[in-house]
Amino acid sequence: MACAPPTGHAHRFTDVERLGGRAALSPALASAEGELFAMFRGAESFDGIWAEAFDGRSWSSQQPMGWTWTSAPPAVAIFHGQPIGAWRGAGDMKGLWYSTYDVARGTWGPRSLIPDVGSEAGPAMAVWHDRL
Repeated sequence: MACAPPTGHAHRFTDVERLGGRAALSPALASAEGELFAMFRGAESFDGIWAEAFDGRSWSSQQPMGWTWTSAPPAVAIFHGQPIGAWRGAGDMKGLWYSTYDVARGTWGPRSLIPDVGSEAGPAMAVWHDRL
């Protein structure tokens, strides 16, 4: 997977920078407080969710989102300055899960199942009228 953070000029990007690993599906991206957050499903032998952050200078090391597997692309959004990632389970596990990013510690928190919700596809998230 590669990313080219914008240089601040419309439609101009810096050199493409390879992130640490390979994504099997489309990544999810969101930005807050000058950082860019990326979540993606890993490729090949580990199809779990991975996350990285870009602080304007360099990408963090990839963090696995614990014991998470998915068969669809994840989603990430920023709500009240806090990144929140969501994903669908793998195979027949159609529940939707989420985790929040602890900005002070620089780590993702434990995963939680959204009760009574399932999906055939991956989630999508947006903030609208102060609601996620």
